[in-house]
Amino acid sequence: MPLHQISINASRLIVAGSETTATLLSGAVFFLTTHEDKLARLTHEVRSSFKNDKEITLSSVGDLTYMLACLDECLRLYPPVAGGFPRVAPKGGGMVASRFVPEGYTVSVWQWAVNHDTRFWTDPYEFKPERFLGDPRYKNDRFDAMQPFSVGPRNCIGKNLAYAEMRLILAKIIYNFDMRLADDARDWLATQKNYVLWDKPVLGVYITPIIQ
Repeated sequence: MPLHQISINASRLIVAGSETTATLLSGAVFFLTTHEDKLARLTHEVRSSFKNDKEITLSSVGDLTYMLACLDECLRLYPPVAGGFPRVAPKGGGMVASRFVPEGYTVSVWQWAVNHDTRFWTDPYEFKPERFLGDPRYKNDRFDAMQPFSVGPRNCIGKNLAYAEMRLILAKIIYNFDMRLADDARDWLATQKNYVLWDKPVLGVYITPIIQ
């Protein structure tokens, strides 16, 4: 493989393979520490599921259903890639969402906008992991509208690995530490801007080791 291709692929792996996961985990810590009841429920699930830290593995974290619901809700509220992947209308144009798009026009679906649209979600701006656990209040939510890993032949090939990493890291943190958000971090989300990925400020969190 030529050096320039190695360089291009390396940058893709670093940005798509690590920064996105780090971004989502930052968002998860923020939402959980600003919703103490959700954090308490997740903490109980994690600490009651394992006898020691060594039991927390890539396979065992797959049984943490509330953990997955929390991560899915974080992906909805705070998708690491908030924008969309652009596509160019083909020769002669084409139909997108029942609308004609002339040839050469660029279209994309912005994840953040879709994930906060009242046409698709009940309480779209609220952190409600229960929507992913069959809560009847959210029975009309359009879960197929949320595609943080994109969809189709160019969707993220690292989706399963990302979920496994996020579950493992968050489970390890919650099992071993108590977390509390710093007072000056309450506006952490409101101050951010997105340039493909989020421009994140420092997220201040107090962590206290737990003696198991």
